[in-house]
Amino acid sequence: MSSQSARQQEKLSFRTFVLLLKRQNPSWTASNIADFLEQSDNPPNLNRHSLMNKINYLLHRGSIYDRKRSGRPRTTTTIDYRNTVLQEIQTKTKASIRSVSAKLRQNGWKTSPSSVYRTAKSLGLKWFKKKRVQKLTIENKMQRVRCAKILRKNFGATKRSKAWRWDKVVNTDFSGEFILDSSSNPHNDGVWATAAEEIPPAIYYRSKSKFASGLVFWGGISY
Repeated sequence: MSSQSARQQEKLSFRTFVLLLKRQNPSWTASNIADFLEQSDNPPNLNRHSLMNKINYLLHRGSIYDRKRSGRPRTTTTIDYRNTVLQEIQTKTKASIRSVSAKLRQNGWKTSPSSVYRTAKSLGLKWFKKKRVQKLTIENKMQRVRCAKILRKNFGATKRSKAWRWDKVVNTDFSGEFILDSSSNPHNDGVWATAAEEIPPAIYYRSKSKFASGLVFWGGISY
């Protein structure tokens, strides 16, 4: 028996037992039934408030079966379907919920984006945004290694080496350009007036420089 079938059977057993207690003890309220269940050998794993709400709902409906819901029923997620979703979506690039759902439909599966999303969440998958890192090609990495070897040879690797000259080296770098002109949202930058003609040109027009001025910061670090 699958875990889903076991949970459904446990739910039906609980509902049947609650309605049986009410039938055998017509004067009992939801509070009395909750006291009886909490004092039993196998109490339900619910707090008092949740247990009372569940019992009141059952007594109000008087049925052990779920209420018929409107709309299309959920698609049954079989083991094959879950394995297929896991294979198509886990650690795959450009594997969005919609693209995976469309690919499954092409392969003959009756599915939807919501079904794929629920299945992915039930499998314990989480959405992680890609982290931005510096793009390095194989040639860039090889060039860095060659440069590091040259620096070790010319300036030494430790203070005890004869070629040690790092105390006479200054490493410098500069930043990207920081724009000095303030940015504004054109959708929020406006003026209230009864007509456009009454607005002075000084505040009606939003000027923008073609080449914005900015600053570049330079920095250096020595031994």
